[in-house]
Amino acid sequence: MYQIPIKVESHSGNQTGEYPVEFFWNKLRFVIIKITDRWYQMDVGGKESVANYFKICTKSGLYFIMKHDTRTRRWYLIAPEDKNGLLTLPYDRLN
Repeated sequence: MYQIPIKVESHSGNQTGEYPVEFFWNKLRFVIIKITDRWYQMDVGGKESVANYFKICTKSGLYFIMKHDTRTRRWYLIAPEDKNGLLTLPYDRLN
């Protein structure tokens, strides 16, 4: 898995960067119309960053997984590799 840095506009209610509403990647703007799932990654033994993950669908029908590192306040797209070691973004669908 790779983390691709992105710029994100987020809704901030009680917390900074509470959830993403749009992001910019490869000079393109993607409007998020739906968050299909979200989860939290805790720091277990100082090995991982504390982060929020979001499965999202964009206005153009593309699916992505996003990570928000709560310590650095940076956002990333999470990109898996295919069997040839190539990045596969966006996802066809998210289960």
